[in-house]
Amino acid sequence: MSHWHYNHESSRYRVIDIHNRAARVSRFHVNTVEAVGEMLESTGIDHPVNLTDAT
Repeated sequence: MSHWHYNHESSRYRVIDIHNRAARVSRFHVNTVEAVGEMLESTGIDHPVNLTDAT
């Protein structure tokens, strides 16, 4: 048993479906990259390297 298990109430312990979690994280990442691309396009910036600090 892991150290984590002994430090938490067993009633709060949940098993994580790793395959489901990986698919969800992958979709989130793809959607995030797409959204950032759309925001950059709307400002006329063609690549994140062209962002500058406006402060």
